[in-house]
Amino acid sequence: MKIVKPDVVPPFRVHKATGQGYVNLDGRRVYLGRADMPEAKRKYAREIVEWTANGGRRSVPVAELTVIELVNAFRRHCEAESIEKRELDHLRSAWTPIVDLYGETPAAAFGPLKLKAVRERLIVCGKRPRTRQYVNRLVERIRFIFKWAVGAQLVPVAVYQALQVVPGLKRGKTDAAESEPVKPVPDAHIDAIRPYLSRQVAALIDLQLLTAARPGELVIMRPIDIDMTGKVWTYTPPTHKTAYRGHKRAIYLGPKAQEVVRPFLAGRAVEAFLFSPAEAVAEQREDRHAECKTPMSCGNKPGSNVKRHPRKQPGDRYDSRSYYGAVQYACKRAGIDPWHPYQLRHNAATALRKQFGVDVAATLLGHARLNTIELYAEKNHELASERPSGP
Repeated sequence: MKIVKPDVVPPFRVHKATGQGYVNLDGRRVYLGRADMPEAKRKYAREIVEWTANGGRRSVPVAELTVIELVNAFRRHCEAESIEKRELDHLRSAWTPIVDLYGETPAAAFGPLKLKAVRERLIVCGKRPRTRQYVNRLVERIRFIFKWAVGAQLVPVAVYQALQVVPGLKRGKTDAAESEPVKPVPDAHIDAIRPYLSRQVAALIDLQLLTAARPGELVIMRPIDIDMTGKVWTYTPPTHKTAYRGHKRAIYLGPKAQEVVRPFLAGRAVEAFLFSPAEAVAEQREDRHAECKTPMSCGNKPGSNVKRHPRKQPGDRYDSRSYYGAVQYACKRAGIDPWHPYQLRHNAATALRKQFGVDVAATLLGHARLNTIELYAEKNHELASERPSGP
């Protein structure tokens, strides 16, 4: 079932035969009174404000609103709020089976049994089997969609309350697979790949270890997003994982992190991204040219022996996938088992928790719930188990 795109703002129109003003909303003509009267323009403005606040659709009685109409409204809300692409992909994975199974069902009739059916579909749909933990997170996103719908007066609050009684999948009680725990990267493996990294990717790794930030938060760093007025700088990502929930995110850059960032600030426009693959490629070519022993009269100048029309050009910033790819390539060059950048967050989180405690670590990690920090306690448990008993 196709989800329609939002329309442009409908214009004020005039019915020539009667002189009545009207506006077309959702395929229906809404008359506003005589077009030459101020009241018609006021009614038009009111209709447009309500139409915009309702996600680009005219108010529909709760009993008539379908699930696909609710999802369309929520998707337009996500676009208006500029939800991070990765989170939008997760939300899309959550609402797709709802639309497939119950698109024409009244949204007010979506209850616990239907949510359980959607949950079963979530386990098996997709390119590969989903884990129990990920399915539970997708179900939480479905609940969030209906929570938003309550706030938008699209469904009664009882619908969201009823969905709350559906428990998460339990270990050993479902066919969904269990995910492998994410572990910190051994320090030796981090050092092993450094000779094969560009200075941009090396800086991203250092910043993750110092700040415990997510990869997606650091790759979009720009000078304009960094407050440098205090001894400790504050970086506010323009988008982040929990922005759609209204959560604030601040990443603190101490003296060591500032030293990592400072070389990338010089001569850069305030809205330009700090870490650029295009710059990394250019620097790599310059380095190779400097190491070349062939005389200039016999060799190539930097950049002269490249494809004229390559299928893919290096971008102006890394994203999570290109950052991940750079690390994977370096691991292959270094001859070690591959690891991914998100593991570095566990390295930093474990150190923060040990040094400052759970409350401070949770704040620095951007967690809304303190129990989330327990996911990062791997090294602490290992150190505790190795410590001899007694004082």
